[in-house]
Amino acid sequence: MKKILAVGPVVDIKMGAWDYTGPVDKGGRPHGYGTKSCDTEGYDGGWHHGLRHGLGEHWTRTDSGYCSVKGTWNLGQIKSDVEYQIFIGDVCQLTYKGGWEGDLFAGLPHGQGQMCRIQGVKYEGEFVHGKKQGTGEMLYSNGTIYKGSFLNNLPHGNGVIKAEDGRNFSGLFSYGKPNKTGVHPSRPESPRGCELRPGFESALRGSSVFNQSRL
Repeated sequence: MKKILAVGPVVDIKMGAWDYTGPVDKGGRPHGYGTKSCDTEGYDGGWHHGLRHGLGEHWTRTDSGYCSVKGTWNLGQIKSDVEYQIFIGDVCQLTYKGGWEGDLFAGLPHGQGQMCRIQGVKYEGEFVHGKKQGTGEMLYSNGTIYKGSFLNNLPHGNGVIKAEDGRNFSGLFSYGKPNKTGVHPSRPESPRGCELRPGFESALRGSSVFNQSRL
């Protein structure tokens, strides 16, 4: 969907606690490309008769920084795909790009996506209702790489893990740990020596950040 261009003269008006800069329709509602904000949050992007519509970015202040969601809206509802970022100060701590389930304020990653943390942890693959689930590839902060099946944020099912020191394990995983029946070429006598310790377990939840929004 293309960005909505201004459809009338740009105005600066007060809408309750909100400031709005942009064009409006005959009823005085945002219509076109404009910015609406207050002290704690705001939206910059397309509008259609008072509803967010088209390309836009919503941001919310937090105690330590702010969060933002960039994406495409359709008559007030955000569509998949999105770019979701969490900042402490001006430093981005986490970026998620991919599918989204639900609206902006109670949504979750869902479908194919990519998540990166400042510590160097990266995941690319499938999400189900906010959790890493399905097929994916994970790079942990210690250099370990896991590629295979995930369940409830953990390696589970068939997969391959390669440690930075050269150790590797191919076979079945159960909730983050290699099964003894797998193939461990680097240390065949001790497959448990390659036990996986995830860099983070909690899922990315939009609701934890945006559920107080009033926009």
